[in-house]
Amino acid sequence: MVDLMFGTGLRISEVLALRWTDVDLGEQPTVRVSGTLVYLKKKGMQRQERTKTSSGFRILTLPVFAVDVLLRRSVEAIPTETNAVFPSGKGTWKWPNNYRRSVRDALKMMNDHGGISSHVFRKSVATLIDAEATLEAAAAVLGHSGTAVTSKHYVKKATAAPDMSAILDQFGGIRNEKDG
Repeated sequence: MVDLMFGTGLRISEVLALRWTDVDLGEQPTVRVSGTLVYLKKKGMQRQERTKTSSGFRILTLPVFAVDVLLRRSVEAIPTETNAVFPSGKGTWKWPNNYRRSVRDALKMMNDHGGISSHVFRKSVATLIDAEATLEAAAAVLGHSGTAVTSKHYVKKATAAPDMSAILDQFGGIRNEKDG
């Protein structure tokens, strides 16, 4: 699941809501994000047939490493009623909170200071896409309707400003000799 989260920027509940009918491993491998998991008091964990927001529906082209994960899972997949890509051991929908806890525990073991959550995967995807492509592309991959939320909450701000020294040297060319 972590590989798929890094390869798509999906939320945990979106990854867990993926069905094999949402996956196309053909010539241009894609995944269709068309739902999320929600807990309903009388029914338990259910797949909601819409995304968290109206702009959340999207079709994402998959990177090679995510395709490899899905190919392995497709070979090992046991048919379930849910058709989930990542079903529970009983073949039902896997609870996002249980997976979050597992990820949190694993991250704590790797990082003595804690403070890292599974949301770091989504933030890493947004930051990389912003750096290598555009903020608009990062927002689209995350399923945001605009760039404001992506910029404010997901893209890591650079700690070093870009090197603009050559541009700023223009001010040095207009100095008065007596001013030094």
